[in-house]
Amino acid sequence: MLPQGSPVSSALSAPSSSPHAHPCLHLQSHEFDPLGDADVILFSGSKDPQEHTIDFVHLDADGFELCESEQKAELCEACLSHLPLEHLEFYVHSNILSLASPLFKKMFSNSQHTRHQSYHCTRIPLLSSRSTLSTLLRFLYPLPDPELATLDEIIEILTVALRYELTIVLNSCRKQLIEDKFLKNDSVRVFAIAARFNLEEEIKIASRNTLRMSLMDNTPSTDLKHISAHTYHRLLALHHQRATSAESLLKLPYNIKCPQCNTGHAMYNGPKWWYEFLKKAQAELRVRPDTNVIFGQRFLFDVVVGVGCDKCPGSFLEAGKYLEEMKKEIDSLPNTI
Repeated sequence: MLPQGSPVSSALSAPSSSPHAHPCLHLQSHEFDPLGDADVILFSGSKDPQEHTIDFVHLDADGFELCESEQKAELCEACLSHLPLEHLEFYVHSNILSLASPLFKKMFSNSQHTRHQSYHCTRIPLLSSRSTLSTLLRFLYPLPDPELATLDEIIEILTVALRYELTIVLNSCRKQLIEDKFLKNDSVRVFAIAARFNLEEEIKIASRNTLRMSLMDNTPSTDLKHISAHTYHRLLALHHQRATSAESLLKLPYNIKCPQCNTGHAMYNGPKWWYEFLKKAQAELRVRPDTNVIFGQRFLFDVVVGVGCDKCPGSFLEAGKYLEEMKKEIDSLPNTI
């Protein structure tokens, strides 16, 4: 990746005003080639021999197909107008690709291709859509990293980044995958994507966030098809084991009583609010083994008011410090697979 302030970086951010600029440099295919000095053409989709005059050269080690144009690259809008949108080309630089990927570095170092003429470009087909390829290149060039708005976009970029060993792109995708906007609303799908691509740290983060939701009530994501039964079983086991351990920690000290509902023979029992809390908390933990709900203000208010005892609110306040300790103990339980 070129540093900010380099000639290419400056040119990318400012369109050329030179009267001698190549007439094709304003096209989308030259989006990453503002100076007209690209030596590689990346294109997506399959090759159509009726539309491209190219010869393919097969590299022995990597199985990639490199091809060289047999005619001068005097392309114009008319030349590109008949190309399908999915076959759009991008003029890029081999040095940037080599810096970004050891696979490309090896490819260019092994290639017997020489560029004695400025119009000769190595052509490389990439197995990705045009939009994915455009987004991918924005990660490699000195531009702000694209913000991936959906998990589908992240999957597309991750697939290509892993295939072509683009570490810079992979790292950015990993960070975006575990952003709050995805974890809050679709943590199970984030978990499935992380597991699909063997992203260990993201698997842990996502599994922790799934504790806030019910696995059984959640609409199954199609991404679960791409992970093993063993991996999903580990997630189910985490929920079950944490729920069981959390329930065992729901214990109130004997000295917490209610002056109204703990009279007579009932003095040996706990206050009514506690039994109501215990019943509802156990049910909630079996669905979502997390403390956010059962120690939330709305949950506790409904418990105390629901028993209909005028003195239970005072007993509940007296038990406040014990409930806080209880929450801390549950929060300290293992929370990732």
